[in-house]
Amino acid sequence: MSAGTSRSGSLHWLVDTLITALVFAAGVALLVSAAHTRSLLTWSALGLASGAFIAFLLAAARLPASLPRHPGRHRVDMIQSDRVQLSEGREGAGHRALRALGGRRVALTPWIWTFRAPDERALASLLGGLRDLGVVFLGVDKGWSPGDVFEDLRERGLLDGPFDEIVWFGPGRSEVRRR
Repeated sequence: MSAGTSRSGSLHWLVDTLITALVFAAGVALLVSAAHTRSLLTWSALGLASGAFIAFLLAAARLPASLPRHPGRHRVDMIQSDRVQLSEGREGAGHRALRALGGRRVALTPWIWTFRAPDERALASLLGGLRDLGVVFLGVDKGWSPGDVFEDLRERGLLDGPFDEIVWFGPGRSEVRRR
């Protein structure tokens, strides 16, 4: 990861956090203004309280965007029958590249991306594109991991080339290996 990418990610996180704090502060200000009116049953007091409620909802919806991403590269965490789920890391392709592959951010968890893959060919094309962007695929010792799905599609001739898989050995102890 270059220093420019790190600074850009830190700046993006700082801006998101500041916007969330300002929206929350606006909600508090509106609520205090509503409480200072002579009667809480006036239209202006109800309007201020409604504005405060909306500001609180917006701040709550933005809060996940201001949380720091996991360290490391973007990671494919799950492959379902018709979709792929990716966790955004601090290192990796930009949002435009992910959108170009059909990615959509999940509303209340904007660090999670979903990609539609209605059939095996679309899945193979998507996984190849994600691999080319430097995304790692989750690997596990037991079960059917995204790395295992990639390997299966490669063995059946739908994908070719190596990919990176990440496996964990304990809290904070992981290894990226080429398969």
